[in-house]
Amino acid sequence: MNKLANEILEPILFEAFHNQEGDTHNTELLTIHPRITAILYRRAYRDVTINSLKQLELFSQNVPTELLSKVRSLNINLSPTAGSVWGAVGDALVKCRNVEHLKIRAMGLWEEDRRGLVEGLAAIDPISFEWTSPDPPHHISLSLVTPCLTILLHQLPKWSRLEQLSLSHVQFPQCSQPDRFLPVILSPTLKSIRLGQAIKAPANMLAGIASACPRLETFDTEDIYSESIWGSRVDEKDVRNELEEAYYYGAFTISSRLQRIVGGDRGVVY
Repeated sequence: MNKLANEILEPILFEAFHNQEGDTHNTELLTIHPRITAILYRRAYRDVTINSLKQLELFSQNVPTELLSKVRSLNINLSPTAGSVWGAVGDALVKCRNVEHLKIRAMGLWEEDRRGLVEGLAAIDPISFEWTSPDPPHHISLSLVTPCLTILLHQLPKWSRLEQLSLSHVQFPQCSQPDRFLPVILSPTLKSIRLGQAIKAPANMLAGIASACPRLETFDTEDIYSESIWGSRVDEKDVRNELEEAYYYGAFTISSRLQRIVGGDRGVVY
């Protein structure tokens, strides 16, 4: 088998490397022969999931740079009790600069050093990007706080191939005029946005996002609040009126998933 050309050998090894469910690897194959090890390492590090801050640090510090450059899909899941994580996240992203699909589940803090986040986002050019909370789905929390959101929105116009953006547990700033907060062009390439559990996101903020993405085709929203989580959800009619004035004619949806026990617009379902 070792005499086979890579074009023939790789599909055989890749199929043997993955189990039937596709979520674990037959790592014994890595010890058979140096050539087989080299081929499988490239596949093993193509799709990576990190589930702790310690694991993230070991990953970026100990894995050879050549293999880190092979990463195409990176899922970073960090506990809400991990504290400030952006130094480790930034180090990993700088080394995984060829990543195409990035998912971050981490808690942004108001008081923390965010230089790693700035450097990490500046080092990559993803096709899809997701940021959500590490808390359980039924929890009401904020992970993408305003300072982190500002950094992300500053970087979005610089990504040249972003097509899908998914953000949840978001805190927008208190801003009556979105054009003072949003870039004129938020993304020149973005086709799909999903925004969930966002506060301080009135109708004109949503319309501002849509109008700042000239290629946007779909805009899906869920549990969007004009002010706090205890206030009313943004009104669908108001959003559609604002979108029309902003000359956005793509698909738009708004829905409710979480229901509060009392207060606000409990029971209102779009």
